[in-house]
Amino acid sequence: MQRRDKPASTARSSAVVSSKSPTKSDLGRDGGKNPRGTTPLVAVRLAELKRKLGEIADLKAASAVLNWDQATFMPKGGTVARGRQRATLDRIAHEKMVEPALGRLLDQLEPVLDKRDADDDDASLLRVTRRDFERAIKIPAALVARLAEHSNRAYATWIEARPANDFSRVQPLLEMGVELSLEMSMALGGGVHPMDPLLDGAEPGMTVADVRRLFDAL
Repeated sequence: MQRRDKPASTARSSAVVSSKSPTKSDLGRDGGKNPRGTTPLVAVRLAELKRKLGEIADLKAASAVLNWDQATFMPKGGTVARGRQRATLDRIAHEKMVEPALGRLLDQLEPVLDKRDADDDDASLLRVTRRDFERAIKIPAALVARLAEHSNRAYATWIEARPANDFSRVQPLLEMGVELSLEMSMALGGGVHPMDPLLDGAEPGMTVADVRRLFDAL
C-alpha cells in the first residue's frame, strides 16, 4: 500500500508548537551536531521555517474565526466588511506562503532532511510544505482574495434565500463559483478533468477517475 504523507494541518500544527529558536540541547554537543545529525545551521533554518509556517497558520486561523463569527453572531449588515477582511487575511497568508525566502529555506533543508526516515516529523513537515509551496506559487494572490470574498457573499446570500427557497438569488453566485473554480484549475494546471487539480489540493493524487471508480464499486 502506498504511504500517505501526514495531513498538512497536522504538519503545520507541529510547526507552530516547535517554532521557538533552537536551544543548546537542540544544537547538540558532538561536533556541533545533535544525535540526529542536525548541525546548528540546519537547526536555525528549521526553526525559521517553522516560524514562517506558524505565522501562516495563525493568519488562516484568524480567517476561520471570522468565518465562524459570520455563521453565529455577526450582524446582518457586516457581510461586505467581513468579506473584505477575510479576503485580506487569505491574501496575506498566500503571499507569505509563496515568499522566495521560504522557497530558499526548503532548498537549503531538503538535502539534509530528505535523508531522514519518511515518518520523521521534520522530514514530513518539509515534504508537505514543499508540496504546498509548489502548488501555491501557481495561484495569483488576487484570485485567492476573490475566492474568499465570493465565498463570503455566497454564504450570506444563501442564508437569506434558504427560508424562502429562493434559488434564483443563489444561482448566479453558484455560477460565479464554478467560474472561479475553473480559473483556479487552469492556474494549477495538470489533470485530465478540470476538477483533478482541485481534488489534489484536498487529497493528493486523487482524480475524478479515482472518485468515479470508488462510486462505481458501491
